[in-house]
Amino acid sequence: MAIKDLAPKNLEQARIRAVQLRISGYTLAETSAQTGLSVPTITKVFKAFENGGWAAIKPAPRGRKAGEGSGLSTEQQQRLRERLLEPPVTGLWGRETVAAEVASLFGVQISERAVSRLLQEWHLDCPALKVRKPKGVRNPAARWYRQEYEPLLEWAELHQASLLLAYCQPARRSPDTFQLYLQTALRKQLWLETSHWPTESWLIDVLERLLAQKKAPLALCLAGLDLWRASRLQAWLDQHDTRINLIAVPPEVELRSS
Repeated sequence: MAIKDLAPKNLEQARIRAVQLRISGYTLAETSAQTGLSVPTITKVFKAFENGGWAAIKPAPRGRKAGEGSGLSTEQQQRLRERLLEPPVTGLWGRETVAAEVASLFGVQISERAVSRLLQEWHLDCPALKVRKPKGVRNPAARWYRQEYEPLLEWAELHQASLLLAYCQPARRSPDTFQLYLQTALRKQLWLETSHWPTESWLIDVLERLLAQKKAPLALCLAGLDLWRASRLQAWLDQHDTRINLIAVPPEVELRSS
């Protein structure tokens, strides 16, 4: 079967095609003309093919391997991952908190960027959250935006409060574990996990940790939990009404943006 004279889309295709042409009896000059590769490159590629087969001419994967660049051994990474499934001593987990925990556990300095790579690998990273203004006026999402979200923004401005978007979902690594993510205006992420369905007492504990960690008043927009009958939570919020204002996002409003 004749090889079609098509321009290769990338270097890997050019290498494969060069080997195919040489196997079919094309000269070095003819192979170079059809692939755009130099004669020395074709010679090197074909020799690699003869020694190691097709796998030898494919480029090595780019980027770091999982966990590489963190400065932590496999055992240390496993220990850290287990630690992150429990609450920190104070506050909530975040990249800064994780970096501090690594220094405390192992005496190793780790960057927040390295922490982010580990969180992504372990499915502890937060999905991007954003509140979009719904189209229309009379639909439920538009009414929620007008009647609850806009007043929350006004309250935040009045009290000079930090705005946080929060999302509760089953953990990707285990459907029996639930993760509560919080995202600040600067897209920094905080989170905690629970091994049971999030209860009112657990959520109150999270909010108390959050208030202790952030200090300033908080305006919180929470999706993923039905707070309609959360009387204990509402009583706690009433006691802290100058420090925190929490609204629930109804199911018809999409908070996740990716």
